[in-house]
Amino acid sequence: MVNIGRRSAARYLCYTFLIFVIADPSFSPSRLASG
Repeated sequence: MVNIGRRSAARYLCYTFLIFVIADPSFSPSRLASG
């Protein structure tokens, strides 16, 4: 595949996580921590 650095991959995951949080108002870090 295209040589994507780990930094780019981490940034991509971070953005997707932020989009997920914004898309789901009911989402909360505490729920994620509780499992």
